[in-house]
Amino acid sequence: MRTGLVAAFLFPVLALADTVVLRDGTRHEGTFVNASSRRITMVDENNRRRVFETRDVAELQFGSATTSAAAADMPAALNRLREDVAALTDNNTLSALQRDTLTQAREVLRVAALDWQRDREFDVLGRRDLRDALADIRQVANSAGIRSADRQRVLDSIDALRDLARSQTRSRNR
Repeated sequence: MRTGLVAAFLFPVLALADTVVLRDGTRHEGTFVNASSRRITMVDENNRRRVFETRDVAELQFGSATTSAAAADMPAALNRLREDVAALTDNNTLSALQRDTLTQAREVLRVAALDWQRDREFDVLGRRDLRDALADIRQVANSAGIRSADRQRVLDSIDALRDLARSQTRSRNR
């Protein structure tokens, strides 16, 4: 049994078959992740993140909810964040403490993804570890000397997970 607190905290449980239609008529299907006034982010069927500038988008279509696809997307989303953190580590000059902090955070993300795949329940300690790991990643990403593109990619991944978890919680409470 999964606790609602974990889902509300991080994991999206609702996946949508969504479509972005560009002004040139090109259609891109996937799962809607996030949107701002400047960008729309989706994940395609190969679990690759796709970002579209809103000025290029003619239409955003939302499909029907499917919970089975969401279960597979959760570990993928955590692993994408792990990859973003690895890039942050590789592409920037970090102190030994920052490097160790990100290494530990990546391990927490790895364990969370595996536990989710194996349908294990998250205990209080696991939820706390996950919350702390995300806070640590955010703190290092916002520190001086981090490349802007790396910072933004990591922060966008964290924000997208948070936003999807919130939308899932709202739909569950209806």
